[in-house]
Amino acid sequence: MQQTLESKIAWMYLDNEMDKARKLCTKLPKDNLVRKIIEKRYKDIEYNELHPGERYWTGSFNNNDFQKFKIARNIIKKIADSDKKLLMLDVGCLDGSFLRSITMEFPNIFGYGVDIINQAVPNYCTEVDNANCDFFNMRAQDISDMWHERFDIVTVFDVLEHVLNYEETMQAIEDVTKNGGAIIINLPKIIKEKRHGDYLKLMLERKPEHLRKFTLKYIIKTFGSRNNFQMYSCKDERNDDSYFFKYTK
Repeated sequence: MQQTLESKIAWMYLDNEMDKARKLCTKLPKDNLVRKIIEKRYKDIEYNELHPGERYWTGSFNNNDFQKFKIARNIIKKIADSDKKLLMLDVGCLDGSFLRSITMEFPNIFGYGVDIINQAVPNYCTEVDNANCDFFNMRAQDISDMWHERFDIVTVFDVLEHVLNYEETMQAIEDVTKNGGAIIINLPKIIKEKRHGDYLKLMLERKPEHLRKFTLKYIIKTFGSRNNFQMYSCKDERNDDSYFFKYTK
């Protein structure tokens, strides 16, 4: 059965190819439900980015979070095994748990955490008196407005798939990293929806957080030539894994 334009766009949306779906949906009538869902989704995202202090994180960490934190901690340990004072930035820090644990384990690291979700700041400031870290409520792409070539370590866990302006955000991350500094990134592997069932029903029921997907081919092409590029295996108890890699600026 030939795929209609509407169903093609709908499956793009469900496969987290949001940018493509957004461009193509303008070819559908303005009162088309698929177009309305996609355009509303983008309006919500744009509002959240313009009003970062109004969103709250209500999720919880899972086993895969601890797996990636363990890998990142081992990478950071190799960098921090000296008396040299280091600065670290955690982009998309959520409640700051990972950053606090790192700065408490490695006293020579002072950390900054940024997140668009205001649960990251400032309520947790009272909990970090014994940790060398501070938190800011801001968008990832705005970090270069505050810092420039400042950080020895920058961690970016499950962030890039959520932002509207991926290239701008990635540029900001590199701008705030010192020459020779380590950038540690985690990206989820996106599992596609099965090609059966009512795609309209799936679109109405599902509220996808991911705006784009990153394939292994894209990661290797984009980051593989960077200094000291290295990929790591990051599997959770369900054997679902994510793309985890680091490189130096």
